[in-house]
Amino acid sequence: MYKRQTTTTTTEENATTEQEPEQIFSDSPFATLGLSGPMCASIATHMQLEKPTVVQQTAIGDILAGTDVVLKGKTGLGKTLAFLLPLVDKLQQMEPRVKRGDGTYAVILAPTKVYFLFFIF
Repeated sequence: MYKRQTTTTTTEENATTEQEPEQIFSDSPFATLGLSGPMCASIATHMQLEKPTVVQQTAIGDILAGTDVVLKGKTGLGKTLAFLLPLVDKLQQMEPRVKRGDGTYAVILAPTKVYFLFFIF
């Protein structure tokens, strides 16, 4: 879903390849992604995040719409929050309120060994 854009330039004296810097953060605020007002306020207040990453901007709307999404990217691009923010937002909006004993509402798959070890221990 997220592709790194690159450009290649060649000079006559010697061939060189240059890559444009990867844009990490979106130009739009979280409020434009379809998350609830309380969720956006919580992100700003408690997480101190002003804008989503490009990965989050690309994925959150589709996730909120119920579309299956697979994200692939480097560490630190915001993939985990891209999945968790819509999940928590939907759970918080459910009526009647979700209780611990209500059963399963979501399944989180651990896509990497690092997360697998984190969840198990």
